[in-house]
Amino acid sequence: MAAVIGEPISTANGVQVPAVAYWQRLREICDKHGVLLIADEVINGWGRSGKYFAIEHYGIVPDMITMAKGLSSGYAPIAGVGVRDTVFEGFKSKDAVLGHLLTFGGQAVACAAAIKNIQIFKDENLVQQSADKGEYLKKQLE
Repeated sequence: MAAVIGEPISTANGVQVPAVAYWQRLREICDKHGVLLIADEVINGWGRSGKYFAIEHYGIVPDMITMAKGLSSGYAPIAGVGVRDTVFEGFKSKDAVLGHLLTFGGQAVACAAAIKNIQIFKDENLVQQSADKGEYLKKQLE
């Protein structure tokens, strides 16, 4: 199985925001050739772009989403991967083994911090606040 991974909004060389058509075309190509599309949301994810995940700005659904920093707002080391049902099906086999052999793997305090963090996002409407402040900043820069 092949995969393509990319940041919806690249931050490696400054902030690079691709056209909506870029991600939509990439989704089409991956679907045509049976390639998984992975959105790397380690930096962009969890409200930083005015959506929970930056890939939402492009109107597509990736096969997998990687996430980390924003999941706990940096208060605890945690990361995760969200997958579509079609990807998850492959893990249901008795022969599928997925080892979590990491220093912080399954760490209860980090999980609790992430759950509380997500609740705060919802309670305080932080994703919408991010969108509003981003729009204000954009208008001021224009």
